[in-house]
Amino acid sequence: MEKSLFIIKYADLTENKRCRNFPDGVKERRGMNRDKEVEAFKNGSLSKEESIKYEIAQELGILDKVLETGWKSLSAKETGRIGGLMTRRKKKEKQGKN
Repeated sequence: MEKSLFIIKYADLTENKRCRNFPDGVKERRGMNRDKEVEAFKNGSLSKEESIKYEIAQELGILDKVLETGWKSLSAKETGRIGGLMTRRKKKEKQGKN
């Protein structure tokens, strides 16, 4: 079984936009489950982008909430704040390289 592949029935993922439709009504979703992602965070084996996301969550004081209940428990405001700060950091890194 592939680590990052979960097959979930269509009804369970109607709101998830990162899924591919299959003719038989089943959707495929790729990604780490919460427990594996938390374990990777603790081991320091996350990708650069994912580790930046966790750093920002820690700076905003919501890392404990994320570790306990996952990213889906965040409000739209918190999620947008994290995304905005990630974008800002990426731009600074890009400008620093030039």
